[in-house]
Amino acid sequence: MSQLSPGTCRYCRCTDATPCSVPPYNEGDHCGWIAGTVQTVCSSPSCLKAWIREQEAAKAAREAARPRSRFAGWGYGAVVDELRREARMRRRRKGRAA
Repeated sequence: MSQLSPGTCRYCRCTDATPCSVPPYNEGDHCGWIAGTVQTVCSSPSCLKAWIREQEAAKAAREAARPRSRFAGWGYGAVVDELRREARMRRRRKGRAA
């Protein structure tokens, strides 16, 4: 993707001077800028859909890269029981080694 410049849509390349027409067509309605995009995504339906897909892909990538706990999906009680069991095992091994 090329350098993003404010005032130019990253998908359709429309600008403030040459805006897209948005539905209903022939009504004189033109696109505007989506809030939070620093004027790099216009409100054209195709650009809006592309931006939403991009946001969802970025979110999925962040979720996949996030480190997972070995206790993910366990209830609190199960985690505590497992930690207590491991502590007992360490104490037993320590007593045997002496």
